[in-house]
Amino acid sequence: MILEWAAFAGSWWVSDDREALRYARFRGIVTRETTDLMSLAVVNGDIAAREAFDLLRQMADQDRALRLPGAAADLLR
Repeated sequence: MILEWAAFAGSWWVSDDREALRYARFRGIVTRETTDLMSLAVVNGDIAAREAFDLLRQMADQDRALRLPGAAADLLR
């Protein structure tokens, strides 16, 4: 649908599943992961970097397969 329906033009494929991301990227679909969304929220001032980093760590501790930044400051990039 993302590639075929005009209503989805410019949409992102959001996932933390490595194979789903690989497939989407292979198809030329713009992808984002939870960490990317948190980074956007930090840069936009919606959440503090430390708070976002801690939340990502809590998600990972609950067996979410996330790509984690090395430090809270990495979310500012």
